[in-house]
Amino acid sequence: MNASTNKPQHAHRSGRSNMYSESKFTHWARFDPYEGERASLPPTLAPTARFALNRGESIKLYEVPLYKGFVRSFTLQDVLGVLAAVPRDFLSALREIYLLGGTAKQEKNALGDLYRYGAYGLCEIHLYAFPRRRLQWRRKGLPKPHILHEYAR
Repeated sequence: MNASTNKPQHAHRSGRSNMYSESKFTHWARFDPYEGERASLPPTLAPTARFALNRGESIKLYEVPLYKGFVRSFTLQDVLGVLAAVPRDFLSALREIYLLGGTAKQEKNALGDLYRYGAYGLCEIHLYAFPRRRLQWRRKGLPKPHILHEYAR
């Protein structure tokens, strides 16, 4: 203890002097394996298909090959069928749909809380591949109904 300030001698060793100095986790970045897959898409990726809209506009569909350990429960034709059933006015701002294939980080975290089916922004939709590890249920009893509902989707 320092006699003049009544503080421990090691109080100034951390080097942090901002409003988050009490927290040791301020330098941690958020982990999101799905955002990493979206960010790593090559800018020169060619569309696999196009869905025609009014006035000569179209929605570009990109299909990324599946990574090992992933399945895709839908096909490109399924997505085109759903787009055909949606009124054209609802699709006016949509420009791109990505059928992603999964990554090693997503496979490692397949059973965790970070899993998602897809994501969407203002002009694009990202549909993620389904990890094979989530197809198996290893418990003695039946899961809760809300969990069964997730698998039924």
